[in-house]
This record gives sequence, C-alpha cells and structure tokens, in this order.
Amino acid sequence: DIILSDLDTGSYVASSLTGALEYVDQDDPLIPRYARKVGVATSLTHSAFGSDADYLLVQPSFLLLQPTGLFDDRLSFLLSGGAGIGVPFGGTDELPLAKRYRLGGQDSVRGYRMNSLGPRSAAGNVIGGDRFYQGSTELRYE
Repeated sequence: DIILSDLDTGSYVASSLTGALEYVDQDDPLIPRYARKVGVATSLTHSAFGSDADYLLVQPSFLLLQPTGLFDDRLSFLLSGGAGIGVPFGGTDELPLAKRYRLGGQDSVRGYRMNSLGPRSAAGNVIGGDRFYQGSTELRYE
C-alpha cells in the first residue's frame, strides 16, 4: 500500500554527509527566559558516498523567547518555526519512506500523535511528504 519506490522494499544503503549551523543567544543554557536561535541542518545522501539513493535534505529553524515584563518576568512570549525540504536527484525519483517528513507530537503539532500528520496513502496510512512548514506561538508562565 505504501511502496513509493524500490527503496521502500527490502533494505538499501544510505551514506550521508550531514552538518548543522546554529546561532544561539540565550541567558541560561538550561532554563532560558530569553533566547534567540536560528539554524539550518543539511544532509546529502549520494552514490559517491556508497549510497543506493541520491537526495538532499535541508531544514531551517528559528526560535524567539522574549519575556513580556509582566508577572515579575515570569510570562514570556515564544515564537518558533521550521521547515524542511527533501530533493531527490540523479537516479532517485522519490524520497525513501523513512526520510519523508511527518508532523505531530509534542515538538510540532501538539494534540496529534507523533508522526501522525502528513500525506496519506489510499488506505489511509501516513506516507509523509517531501516538504513541511510549521510554526508555533505560545505564552509561557514559569
């Protein structure tokens, strides 16, 4: 039902070159009251590294945590977001199921089970997609 390509049957070799770059400015490493973060993570999977598939994954993200000045600085505003795109290339037509994006869970869309949101197969199974966008706003009282 959810076989998208030959990479979704049996096993395959995936060798990747990965990296991340992140800028962080926060007042406390464990429990910050003020934070600004922006970053991007990438992963290149290619036959030159011995992989059976060729694809690039790019995921930028950001976070802003700002005290409001109310309730003795215990009330803060949080704005966060992220995106991801997966691009198959070369002889690879589709991202493998294991590398497709799904949302849901505590760190993306609360109120939904982990990885339960995304494109579905004809039978209703979540197969994930090749891109995602998410954002969140919160008022926090700590």
